[in-house]
Amino acid sequence: MYTLGGIIEHEGSIDNGHFYSIVRDRQSGVSNGNESHWFEVDDDWIGSFDMENLFDDTFGYQADSEVECDDVDEGDEEYLATIPCAYILVYDRVS
Repeated sequence: MYTLGGIIEHEGSIDNGHFYSIVRDRQSGVSNGNESHWFEVDDDWIGSFDMENLFDDTFGYQADSEVECDDVDEGDEEYLATIPCAYILVYDRVS
């Protein structure tokens, strides 16, 4: 059995962008049966992350957003390139 241990996110275009991570504190949570604490880890800072925001913060472009794919113009491409997307999921084996 596995549990989610981290998410590597990408924000940017296919040829330019930035990676950062959301990671579970492995000292809390699953090991002692309590809810896990999550952190967002970037190049120069670490902060708490609320997993209730996971879908909105990692799903990337959503069809019900303000920008429609068919209507992307030069300005919208810059907007779409700033939307973070989950890139790699990291799982921990628990049993």
